[in-house]
Amino acid sequence: MRELFARLNSIFSLTKQEKTVLVFLVLSLLLGNSILFLKRRGEHLAQDLITSQRFTLDQLIQKSDSLTKAGKEYLRIDINTATMEELILLPGIGRATARRIVDYRDDFGPFETPEDLINVKGIGDAKYRDIKESITVNSQISSSPNNPDRPSPSGP
Repeated sequence: MRELFARLNSIFSLTKQEKTVLVFLVLSLLLGNSILFLKRRGEHLAQDLITSQRFTLDQLIQKSDSLTKAGKEYLRIDINTATMEELILLPGIGRATARRIVDYRDDFGPFETPEDLINVKGIGDAKYRDIKESITVNSQISSSPNNPDRPSPSGP
């Protein structure tokens, strides 16, 4: 590199400032070409990735539906053991409704069926339909099935 600058200096008789500008220009040119090379290489890698994983829209929708169904089966919340924070994860359930679910469970014992959730104030038929695929009552029920204190499914 020094030889190159020595030859250029002997040919052109450059001042120190001109040499600095020349070095800057050469380095800028090298850096720019390096960036351009990496950018093009990245585009080719991205294109290769895209073409190797081509899916039709129908295939993507089908994969999405199957993952959603699998997730719903796996991520059911047991309303007999869930904390308020877990209940809030259910669609349409906020802090107040989660608190009412926990209070109901504390007052009347565990839910016997998921449908018993309708007895909780703030959970109507529409909200129950929204969350029924996301809840379960897997835990053992320790109270008697004919608990006289429990409201009937038709309402408290």
